[in-house]
Amino acid sequence: MVIINTINQVLHRIRQTSRHFFSPNTTGRALVCVLLFPALVPSLQAQDAADMDAAVRQAADFFYGKIPEGRKIGVFDLKSDNQKDGETFAEKLRGLFSNEGRLICIERGEMLRLIHGEQAYSTTMRVDEKAEILMGHELGAQVILSGTLSGNGGGYLITINAIDTETAARLGQYEGRIRMPFTETLKNYYRENGLFFAGLRAGLGVGTYTPGADALPVSYRTGKTEISTTKIAFDFALQASVAPVKFFALQAEAMLVSDSFKITYTPPMGSRETVREVQYMSLLTPVFGKFMFKPEIGALTFLIQGYGGIYFTIPLTPMEAGGGAGSFSGRFSVPLGFTGGGGVGIKLGPGFLLLDARYLGDSADTEVSGQGKIHKRQRLSFSAGYEIKLF
Repeated sequence: MVIINTINQVLHRIRQTSRHFFSPNTTGRALVCVLLFPALVPSLQAQDAADMDAAVRQAADFFYGKIPEGRKIGVFDLKSDNQKDGETFAEKLRGLFSNEGRLICIERGEMLRLIHGEQAYSTTMRVDEKAEILMGHELGAQVILSGTLSGNGGGYLITINAIDTETAARLGQYEGRIRMPFTETLKNYYRENGLFFAGLRAGLGVGTYTPGADALPVSYRTGKTEISTTKIAFDFALQASVAPVKFFALQAEAMLVSDSFKITYTPPMGSRETVREVQYMSLLTPVFGKFMFKPEIGALTFLIQGYGGIYFTIPLTPMEAGGGAGSFSGRFSVPLGFTGGGGVGIKLGPGFLLLDARYLGDSADTEVSGQGKIHKRQRLSFSAGYEIKLF
């Protein structure tokens, strides 16, 4: 009725002012009204939504008209993706019935004791309708109220049925909407999808290096210098991410890498020889944006993700080199690098089991003080890990 009255008022105002809208002086006002009218429709549709306390009042008044006064009733927790809100609504409804005394309401604790005593039932009040009727009958309830609380944008859709426990006849069905405060809506969203995540990974990486002209002492520069592919090296990483929206997250990592490579030299008229073997350990710290998609197939939930960003290198040990060109030990510095990759996962327990593949590359010189440069360093890393939702 509120919606109909509002629409009538809007139409009346339009009729009063329509003869002015299309005059040369009021064309702009007409255009503004046309542009703003779509915004009016959601507000009209939202007027039937109420906060939780008002929705409980509406539901109670509805069932007072369907259930004869003095009947004994059992109100089950509403089935909901957010179990807490389903329990809260039902408890508020039980409290209202009990306080007003027009219906005799069975306490939730008494109903839970029956559920816990029956192996056929779950350990919560989220059981199917047939079981609820049987439980209500066993508790002496003449009518049970059972329903759902389903998410709908910034609130919930409520459906509650009143069922006679003797005949299983449906006495009435209440339908309503709850408008949740923005803060509660945000909490519910992050409770369901998560905001902060943490995980760990372990795997193997393969690196390639491009030497600079001064990668070796002067005496070796008349021939050909090469840096061979690194040996397969183990890496380990801790990761943490924040997901402000459902499909995107910002992630930071601490990736421990033990690396090594060989520098070989081929003189103009000689055979190839290894002149240096280099080893070092560093901590890579990638920071990147990550896109995520979590499809559900049957009872399984999968994770598909792709990302790109930058990383910094923090030396943990000096570069140690030895071989025919002499040995040295020196600190090294690495410029900003770039990383990209992706992964897949499957939900297992509280988190996701992940498989990850990524590329890391430095776009400028890697310098070892007084010992030359490596113009480009690249790494392919393959790992497995596990990530959980913290909140």
